[in-house]
Amino acid sequence: MDTMRQQQRVALPFAVVGSHALILVGLAVFSLSPVAIQLAAIIREQQGRSSEPWIYPLILVAVLQISYGIYLIQIRDGSATQVLTFVLSGITIVYAVVCGISCALVLEHSLTLHRVDLLLSRMGIADEMASGRAALWAGAMVGAYGLAAYYFKRASR
Repeated sequence: MDTMRQQQRVALPFAVVGSHALILVGLAVFSLSPVAIQLAAIIREQQGRSSEPWIYPLILVAVLQISYGIYLIQIRDGSATQVLTFVLSGITIVYAVVCGISCALVLEHSLTLHRVDLLLSRMGIADEMASGRAALWAGAMVGAYGLAAYYFKRASR
């Protein structure tokens, strides 16, 4: 019964898993670059200003990515690479939405809904989106995460 053949779980070589974990941790560090820039600006001003609320979701996602990189090294399973492909694709979609909203704000402010404007102002990112800096960063993140998802999909075969 070839169709009912069960696949055995095969442990991937450490070099493959290590490179996957290194790519994942590299993406996490790269995604934290706006956080580092923002914190450096806060330290430079020394006015006791608190950090913007958009920093916390980025830190949370980066910590989860680093944790999953450690998990990848420990489990060394091919299915973990497939799960990583789906997760990175989801993160890519989120960054693509941020990029699209930011481009809409740069082109014409009336393209976004009032609730989106309210959310952006509460998150403290409305100025970065209106200036276009968030669109460039989100576009870079879409490219990086999209390429990583493509690589992990090809590597999971």
